[in-house]
Order: sequence, then C-alpha cells, then structure tokens
Amino acid sequence: MGAWYFPGGSVSSSFVSSVLRDGIAILWIDHPPVNAIGADVRAALAEALAGIEHDRALRGVVVAGTGRMFSGGGDLREVGRPDASGTVRMADLARRIETFPKPVVAAVRGKCIGGGTLLSLACHARVGADDALLMLPELNLGLVPGAGGTQRLPRLVGLEAALDMVTRARGVDAAAALAQGLLDEVADDPVAAAVRRASDIASGRLPWRRTAELAVPDGAQA
Repeated sequence: MGAWYFPGGSVSSSFVSSVLRDGIAILWIDHPPVNAIGADVRAALAEALAGIEHDRALRGVVVAGTGRMFSGGGDLREVGRPDASGTVRMADLARRIETFPKPVVAAVRGKCIGGGTLLSLACHARVGADDALLMLPELNLGLVPGAGGTQRLPRLVGLEAALDMVTRARGVDAAAALAQGLLDEVADDPVAAAVRRASDIASGRLPWRRTAELAVPDGAQA
C-alpha cells in the first residue's frame, strides 16, 4: 500500500489518517474544524483507496470523521472555482467508492452535511451514532446536491423521503435515518460497528449493497 500501509501500524497524510483494525482500514477524515471534504481531502481519500485495493491483507474500508462530526460538507471556497487539472471531483470519489471491490462502510458521528452525506450515500453501508444528523442543505445555497446524490438517495429511502430531505434541506436524525433506510445500524461506537459490518460483508455474512444497483422504491425513476 506504499505510504498508506504499514503492518500493525497507522499512517497519516495532512488530511486523512489511516488505521488498521482486524483487516479493515479505517480512513479518518482529519480536516478541522468541520472536516470539509475539499480537493485535498478527496485526493487523500482516493490515494488511500488506490493502495487498499491492491493490498490482499485488507478486506474492507471504514470512512469516519475525527472530532465531533463526520463532515460539515464540501469546501465552500471551491464553489464556482474551476477544477484544477487532475483534481479528484466529488462525483469521481463517489463513483470510486461505490464501485470499489472491497466493502466501504461510513461511520457517522455527529453532523454529516452536504458532501459528507453524498460521500456516505456512495458507501456500501452506513452506521450512525445516536447523535448522527444527515443533511443536504444545498438548496439553501442555491445549489443542487451533486455527485450522484439525487440518484442514490431515492434508491435507499424512496422518492417521497428523498424529495423531502432535498427540498426542505432539513436534517434527518439517527432514529429517522434508520427507519428510512438511510442508516443500516445505530450504535454507541459506530466505528467499531462499521468495522464489524465491513468484515461481515467481505466474508459474505452480509450482502453487498451498491446503491446504484438498487431499484427505486415507489415505482419512481431517479
């Protein structure tokens, strides 16, 4: 895994730290104060995934946020700014996660806003803490959720709940997210639970669930 993996240890970049647990790589988004998923974070996550993919010792991935939240969203300083050559866009990262050959599970503690929610939707499962709050507030900023989020969300929660979440731009707490299918599990320690879930998916004890392959409930088309 090159710079990203040392057996039994942990490795850090400036924006993402990597820790190993039971054959699962935990990628911590580490970009204070709100873990904004800007270009540097996206590049670090993509680099980590590239190494993990070819490491036979690693069976899955958990993505989590340091501090009190998963992510406060994208970096607003990048809105309207042309992407530099070679920039990993959010849509690129989401597709990379969704099509990754090893299970990727999001461990959501605290706020998971905008780009954080879009990233979690691309994962193969989502585990939340009791204080998890998922939100797509883009319409409040005159934007539309991107990165395939408007296609993935209805496949998880149904068209009506997806429209409500997007058009009202209000947060969904852990209990509601679990009931809707936006979260697969709520746990006191979402990272530990996400590690177990990634391991169970990798071993076949739980099924793979790539969001793009799910049918849209309610007979609607995304």
